[in-house]
Amino acid sequence: MTTINKKKIEEFIRVDHAGERGAVKIYEGQLLALNTLVKDEALKKTIEEMKVP
Repeated sequence: MTTINKKKIEEFIRVDHAGERGAVKIYEGQLLALNTLVKDEALKKTIEEMKVP
């Protein structure tokens, strides 16, 4: 693998990871807002599944 290809792959991984972190934060915000109205176990499960260990 060339250095350029390796750098591009690393860049793609960083962008993908940032997107996943953003999605988790959005879901956590939704859950926080919903907890005042309704308990949504499916949303809690989705958030836990998306978190990176």
